[in-house]
Amino acid sequence: MQDHSELDTVKLSVQTGDRFRGGGIEPPVSEQDDIVMHFTDADRAQIDELMTHRKRSVELVAEMLEITPQQVSPALLKVFIFLHEAGHAYDYIKNFLEKEMGRCDTPKATATAAWRHRFETEMASLPVPKVTPSALKARIDFAHEVIGVDTLDDLSPDGEIVRLAKEDPATLLRMQEEAYKSGESEQRADAFAVALIQRHKLIEVLCDQ
Repeated sequence: MQDHSELDTVKLSVQTGDRFRGGGIEPPVSEQDDIVMHFTDADRAQIDELMTHRKRSVELVAEMLEITPQQVSPALLKVFIFLHEAGHAYDYIKNFLEKEMGRCDTPKATATAAWRHRFETEMASLPVPKVTPSALKARIDFAHEVIGVDTLDDLSPDGEIVRLAKEDPATLLRMQEEAYKSGESEQRADAFAVALIQRHKLIEVLCDQ
């Protein structure tokens, strides 16, 4: 990525499928490994589908970019998500790996352990612990549409969370989305994406696509 030479060694793995699943990074386990950034390619219809069930996410993206939700086009959202995942890789390199370089014999493994610990701590603090908003949406939809809401009883020890999952899933999903996006990992990745989009004036280019 021209703006950030730190990302030159990051490997990109692109998948396709019948649904858009966003992406993520795979940090190195051993000193011989590279950082791998996974991303799902998708057409407009798949992004449209994502936007219908992750409405709060679209609203949050709009707030960060200082535009209206209606201006977040499928193309703009797809670029934002791609740059967001690149932001995770940049965060890993700048805030974890570089701190360990020259300080220990296993900088990549040490950095990865610290990076994963932060992520696991953030995930454990969510209203429904250790579940991403997308996974929670899929779980709730499956219960409501296929196997019955009683299967949501084990979702959380908090009775109010379970009640919301059964009776007002939209509110619970909004809570989960907001809590997830408030974590340091997500905020750093979002800030990276916002900065690049604004620097290169991509809103003007992509808002109608």
